[in-house]
Amino acid sequence: MLRTFKFRAECSVDILGFFQRINRSRFGIVDFYVHYGDGFSPVNAEITLLNAEVDDLRKIMVRVSDGHVMLSTVALKEEYTGERNWEIERQYYPPKNPEFEAHMRKIYEEMDDTKQEG
Repeated sequence: MLRTFKFRAECSVDILGFFQRINRSRFGIVDFYVHYGDGFSPVNAEITLLNAEVDDLRKIMVRVSDGHVMLSTVALKEEYTGERNWEIERQYYPPKNPEFEAHMRKIYEEMDDTKQEG
């Protein structure tokens, strides 16, 4: 089934790393568009594939050095918000230090509280 996904990355090197790792014949790339912006903002990408699910793309993105922004923002085009999904990111990059995990959980909760207030 033809599906279009959107995601963002910290820089074009991350996008290149993703593109180098994706199996073009398995997923059937129909279209791949990258918007570079002004050079200071995140890079946005849109890819249309014949045979892929969001989890398939995440399994590729986790193999990209520093691919965490792509992994945590990728979604079907119609569901894309550009917001990072911190839960997904923690699933793929679990903290190795319990104290660090507790510290980050507190930060995430504070961020969520701030977002709900604003």
